[in-house]
Amino acid sequence: EDAIHWLELAAQMEPSNADILYSLGRCYYSKDRFVDAGRSYEQALTIAPKHLKAEENLGLVYDATNRPEMAEEAFRKAASWANENGTDEWPFLDLGSFLLDQDRPKDAVDSLRIAARIQPRCAACHEKLGRALLTTGDSAGGVAELERATELDPKNPKTHYELGRAFRQAGQADRARIEFSLSQNLYKEHSSE
Repeated sequence: EDAIHWLELAAQMEPSNADILYSLGRCYYSKDRFVDAGRSYEQALTIAPKHLKAEENLGLVYDATNRPEMAEEAFRKAASWANENGTDEWPFLDLGSFLLDQDRPKDAVDSLRIAARIQPRCAACHEKLGRALLTTGDSAGGVAELERATELDPKNPKTHYELGRAFRQAGQADRARIEFSLSQNLYKEHSSE
C-alpha cells in the first residue's frame, strides 16, 4: 500500500514517465486491482509504445480478467519484442504458460524451449516445458525436463507430482510411486509450516 501511495504521487508529478506507470501497474496487479493495473500499463504503452514489460504484464491482466484473445495478443506482441538470445525469459515463459493453460501445448513448446534456454536454472521453465512435451506425446523429453525441474527446485511438491505423472505415462510405475510419495510428503511439510 505504501508503494502504491508513493507511486501514485510520482505518477502525478511525472505523468509521462512510463517506468513509474509500469511500476504502479505491478503494485496494483499484486493487490488484485486488475482494472487499475491495466489502465497503468495502457498509459505506459501510450507513452512508450514498445515498453516490453508493460505489454507483457497487460497480457497477465487480460488473462486474469478472462479476456484470453487479448491476453494472447499481448503475450505474443511482448515475445516478438523480446530478444530470444537475451537474458529475460519471462515474455516467452508467460506466452508458453498461457498457451499451455489454454490446452494448446503444441503451440506452447517453442516459447517454453526459448525460456528454458535463456534461463537454464529456471525450474518453472523446465516444469512447464516438461508438461507441454508430455501432452504432445514426447514422454522422454517431458520426463527429462521434469527431472531437471526437480533438480533445480527439489522442495516443490507440484513438480514432483508432475514428474510422477510423467513416469506413469512412460510406463515406469515404480519411479512414479516414488515421485508421488515425495510430492505428498512435501505438501504435508508445506501445510504444517
